[in-house]
Amino acid sequence: LIYRMRREEDCSWLFIAPGKDPKERRTKKGTGKQFSQKLKIRIRGEWYPTVYDTVSGAVYAIPFVHDGGFTEISYHRYEADSLLLKLSLQQDLEEMHEPIPKKRMAEETVHLTGKWAYTLSEPNVMVLDIAQLSEDGVCYGKREELLRMDKSLRKKLGYPLANGRDMQPWKIEREEIADYPYLKFTFDSEIEVDCRLGYEELESAWLNGECLDVVDDGYYVDKDIHTMPIGRIRQGSNELILRVPFGKRLSFENFFLIGQFGVRVEGDTATVVPLPEKLTFTAINDQLLPFYGANVTYHCTFTLPHDADIEICAEHYAGAVIGACVDGEDRGRIAFSPYTLPVTGLTAGEHTLELTLFATRVNTFTSLHSSNRVLWQGPEFWYPNGSDWSWEYVLTDQGFLKAPKIHILE
Repeated sequence: LIYRMRREEDCSWLFIAPGKDPKERRTKKGTGKQFSQKLKIRIRGEWYPTVYDTVSGAVYAIPFVHDGGFTEISYHRYEADSLLLKLSLQQDLEEMHEPIPKKRMAEETVHLTGKWAYTLSEPNVMVLDIAQLSEDGVCYGKREELLRMDKSLRKKLGYPLANGRDMQPWKIEREEIADYPYLKFTFDSEIEVDCRLGYEELESAWLNGECLDVVDDGYYVDKDIHTMPIGRIRQGSNELILRVPFGKRLSFENFFLIGQFGVRVEGDTATVVPLPEKLTFTAINDQLLPFYGANVTYHCTFTLPHDADIEICAEHYAGAVIGACVDGEDRGRIAFSPYTLPVTGLTAGEHTLELTLFATRVNTFTSLHSSNRVLWQGPEFWYPNGSDWSWEYVLTDQGFLKAPKIHILE
């Protein structure tokens, strides 16, 4: 732990925070094991401490004792907790706006197991990152991953590599593009569905032999990833050919198929399938959403036997944060250990609960073929070779990794 003590004329301020990540919590699969710690804080002088909660804004007293010229405080902290104390020379009851929080036990627990209706905050996506290359639009090579293909073509044309070791591309002097290679993507679909294409650089496009108008009518995630309609993909095999500019400044970048569909990943292939009707509280990348990186809202219900306060508990998830709405009212966020959210004043009967996982874009923009999941990821992470290279897609779990539960508090 680290701390800062600030002394003023009539009080002092003590701030305590974690000094490093607890080793017990280092996991690649979400929030993992819970970490908690009982602290005994001993401060020279006889002070009257008040907690200033920097997350909720609440101000409340904390139990303490004076002992031999010292002030002793007991405090139970979790992994991400910090503690801000105002230390006054005399007790100021007017300053305390909130009662001292008390831990309440669960009278009954409701587990949200099973399948639930859900809503995606944006269309699903399939990453297009394995193609066949042609320099003339007639003869195509074997299937290859785009960044590996980019590296080979740069060596052939005498261009500097774009792997982060050389000059960043925007520092290279602008050039007149002379090379327009063709990229052929083939993929299967079990459904007919209208789709859009996300692209950074594109000169011409053909879907199943039909020439497409290259337009820019929006963007996907990043304003430099433009979007365009490509019409309806067909059931069975599909062929998408893209003619792209290539130069010292311009590299091959992944393309994105966007639409109301699911994606089934098997080894090194991805197939368009129907969206799942419902989701369970397991990783979304195992539920036909392998590359999806936006928000997923689960629509749940639960029943209270009597008027009660509850505590929503989501102990194990992989994502940024969880939002919770009860009966259509936003009740807050779950972000920090012990991953609980109190909800007060509910009446007996059935209630709706919407839990929104704010996912990350890790499976949309990461290196999808690196079998070495290092803690620090630099530019070369996107250029794996040797034993680090994997033809099969290597995905990181995203989503609820354990069914949340509702504690009905006594």
